[in-house]
Amino acid sequence: MTGVGVLAHSAKTLGGGLEELRKTLATNGISDPMWCEVPKSRFVPEQVEKLLKEGVELIFVWGGDGTVQRVIDAVAGVPVALAILPAGTANLFATNLRIPKDLEEAVKIGLNGDQRQLDVGLINREHFGVMAGTGLDALMIRDADAGLKDKVGRFAYVWTGAKNVRKASVKMRIEVDGTAWFKGKASCLLIGNVGDVIGRSVIGDAAASPFVETTTGRAFDVRLSKAVPYEIDGGVRKKTKRLKVKVEPGAITVCVPREEAP
Repeated sequence: MTGVGVLAHSAKTLGGGLEELRKTLATNGISDPMWCEVPKSRFVPEQVEKLLKEGVELIFVWGGDGTVQRVIDAVAGVPVALAILPAGTANLFATNLRIPKDLEEAVKIGLNGDQRQLDVGLINREHFGVMAGTGLDALMIRDADAGLKDKVGRFAYVWTGAKNVRKASVKMRIEVDGTAWFKGKASCLLIGNVGDVIGRSVIGDAAASPFVETTTGRAFDVRLSKAVPYEIDGGVRKKTKRLKVKVEPGAITVCVPREEAP
């Protein structure tokens, strides 16, 4: 069996918890995986480095999008497979890959599913799997992370979104693949790497709104009139006046459900 490791955000929950994960892995022949737990996602990179130094070839990632993003950033370009166990408040990365919020099924996908190479985004030298953005999205995530999300879950985003909607607007100049695309005020900018990037919102089909402009590309250069915070896969980063984003093709390998035979 390929060397297996577990990277777990200890504050996140799924099924019967980490003890159930140990039992489920043991049932499937993984009795002594290299085990790393972190209390906060910012401690993920050093633990991933330990796993890689031990020669682990498959990492089970227990946590939400923020934990997964830290792992993606640490392994981009490295020949290791990721098995996602969606234990967070928001699990858009897992949802887009059809990984269920069911511990036993998610473990089975990690051990017996297909392994697919996926593109990732790179924003200001940091990789992401789902999305990056600034404006309203970053502000509502920032305020929800101040303890509110732990108390009320996803509804925290609705509350903080309403609170910040009036102060989120900022002037932007955006180039896409080297060509000017947008200039003016906007309340929110989202750059998505997957199909569903608005899963936590209540705005419905954003692309159909007359107030939304959409495009596709592989390189984005965003200049802002003032320094504002931005977010990566649900984690807020420091204020900046410029965002440089590009696609890195096939940078990670992720375990996904097996394709059904035709």
